Amino acid sequence: MSSATLPSGLHVLQALHEDWQTVGALVSEIGAFQIEGLPPHGDVEMLVVRLCARLYALSQVEMELLYPLLENCPALDSGRSLHEQVVGDVHALLDAVVEDDHFEASITRVAQHAHLLRQFEYAEIYPRCAGTDVDSIAVQLSSRRSQLLDSFNTE
Repeated sequence: MSSATLPSGLHVLQALHEDWQTVGALVSEIGAFQIEGLPPHGDVEMLVVRLCARLYALSQVEMELLYPLLENCPALDSGRSLHEQVVGDVHALLDAVVEDDHFEASITRVAQHAHLLRQFEYAEIYPRCAGTDVDSIAVQLSSRRSQLLDSFNTE
């Protein structure tokens, strides 16, 4: 089913879902290098940068565009806290790669907190989008996501 034929609002949630799938795949790829006991090197560093970019962009678009649609949702404070934790973890992971220090602990923390955030979004936030006009943010979400990913890749 193409996004053009999806029910109202579903293509926005599908885009977010695909980002979460990408995050999971990147965490798995990085985990495979950890199992092999290899220190961070070019391939792992590139995967880490991609993971951090995707997580940061996902977090920002959810906080900036999706959460305002759910302004009366009591779970938003918890969601914001989880997003802030993940963004902090992303910064710590990038520092760990650059400094070659505490890499394994940092990637483990990012993976754990990203997993918790994903579970929260799927249980508390995405189901509440059914009663909102999620389509209203589709263009903004796509544009902002691309902008964030592009800026991450050029820095």
